[in-house]
Amino acid sequence: MAPSPRSRSAERLVEIIIALHRNGSVNRRDLMQKFGITERTVYRDLQALSPIIEHDGKGRYQLLPAYQPCRCVYCPEANDKSPQG
Repeated sequence: MAPSPRSRSAERLVEIIIALHRNGSVNRRDLMQKFGITERTVYRDLQALSPIIEHDGKGRYQLLPAYQPCRCVYCPEANDKSPQG
């Protein structure tokens, strides 16, 4: 059974958030190529993430500062490699 459109959308949103955490930002065109989706679909996905992302004006999107992972070498959370749970 093929995944429903909603589950594909949810999977894309999760992958976009993961990419934002790993890379710091994402590009709309790269997302279109990665997922094989239209520009309209990318805008829809980014709109769904709008409460936690911002556009930098140069075609890239990044997490709002409050949602960015701590990369400080002095923060214990940044250096803790143990799984949470």
